[in-house]
Amino acid sequence: MVITRFDQADDLQIARLEQAIHGIRPDMPILRTAHRHTEARSYHAQAQPVEELKGKKVFVFCGIGNPGAFVQGVESLGCTIVGKHIFDDHHPYTPQDLEGLASQAQKLSAELMLTTEKDWVKAALLVPHASEIPLLYLTLKLEFLTPPDTMIEKIDLLLNSKPGKESQ
Repeated sequence: MVITRFDQADDLQIARLEQAIHGIRPDMPILRTAHRHTEARSYHAQAQPVEELKGKKVFVFCGIGNPGAFVQGVESLGCTIVGKHIFDDHHPYTPQDLEGLASQAQKLSAELMLTTEKDWVKAALLVPHASEIPLLYLTLKLEFLTPPDTMIEKIDLLLNSKPGKESQ
């Protein structure tokens, strides 16, 4: 079992989740992961490390299932979020959407507009040519918090266990 976004849950939530998993299958290995933003990319510019975003005034937007995680991720980079717009998941962006977003960002003196890679591929070509505020997306990497050797041992143990036999 892999718990994703482990770093976004508190100790009590994790304890309850692990207890529920072990209630179903006591020998189930539990691996922990976190999602990490690694760089910011745009259509024209080269990738830049997320550390370069620290202190920047940003306007964020997205249309994903868990927008709070994205906003929390941007905040954790040290950005100052001056505005945000959350669309429904799988939002079909229009040129009017991007004109409105660019206008809001400009009114709020944002230096950048940030979105997810999922949203960027649907929205990047719709950004008004007159927009002076760059649109970037944040790349996302899955980081395993459980040491690799431990993961391999747990997986091997599970695969080699016989049904009905308790694993160590």
